[in-house]
Amino acid sequence: MSFPPLYKDIGKNANDLANKGFVSTDRYQWKVEVDVTAENGVQFLPSLTQTTSGSIDGELKTKFKACNHSFTALLNLKQELSLEAAADKPVRGLVKPTFTLSTYIDNPIERAKLKCQTEFRFNYGNVTASAEIPVSRFLREVSFKPEQPKTNISAVFGLKDYGVALGSDVEISPENGQVKAFNTVFSYVQSNLEASVFSKRRDASLTVGGNVYQRLAASAYLRDSSVGAELTHDFSDKPPTLTIAGTNKPDESSTLKGRVSSKGVVGLAYTQKFNGPFTLTVGADLDVLRARDVGSLQYGFKLAVK
Repeated sequence: MSFPPLYKDIGKNANDLANKGFVSTDRYQWKVEVDVTAENGVQFLPSLTQTTSGSIDGELKTKFKACNHSFTALLNLKQELSLEAAADKPVRGLVKPTFTLSTYIDNPIERAKLKCQTEFRFNYGNVTASAEIPVSRFLREVSFKPEQPKTNISAVFGLKDYGVALGSDVEISPENGQVKAFNTVFSYVQSNLEASVFSKRRDASLTVGGNVYQRLAASAYLRDSSVGAELTHDFSDKPPTLTIAGTNKPDESSTLKGRVSSKGVVGLAYTQKFNGPFTLTVGADLDVLRARDVGSLQYGFKLAVK
């Protein structure tokens, strides 16, 4: 990870450890992912998922490179279609633009949106600016209420020698200049330790919290392991939530991940890579506080073919 990181990457290791890779947060009963690369370098990534609510989601993602840009095309069962173009290298070593055009097959003109994003990096920080503009805003007549344009600006400043970074993220409505969201984060990174504190405000909602991530020294029993914790407090009369998680790789082909939350949720996930292209993940989450209720236990599996 480059320093200082982009705003979206601050605290990412701790957040992913506590909130990703588990059935209840990834919301799948079963999932099949395929990753195939053709001889010409075009990458195909189809997937099919049955969610915890019982619905079926599927998508086909295609990636390829051309003219010093990386392109990603996406089509899913919700009839959403998008094409993203991102520069492989920053222009003149500083600016890295990305353009995304998305729409829906059932109404491609009125539901089309264009998103433009630019990253600007320098020695002591970076700035990311994006604007999302619905095409319907320029049409005289539409069959539904046009969406609001969105603009977002984030900035991070840091001192590598001290391992500290301060970031802020703002979402502004360009029509009336109203601030829709304002987030801040302070991080400390040193050797195998990462820690951050943050605040998130959207409209009248305010959430504060912090997380920590520690890579453990290798031993006979802990070959490649890490632990982390995240504490959040939502001021809308909800109690604070503490989540403690850890992961361990006993060998090159297997990974065990677990977490426990103050909400009473205990989760486990085990990933095994087999000889050949297959990787299987099985997981389960149990809500201990309502263990006798239907639905307190969620379990699922994910098969990846690469």
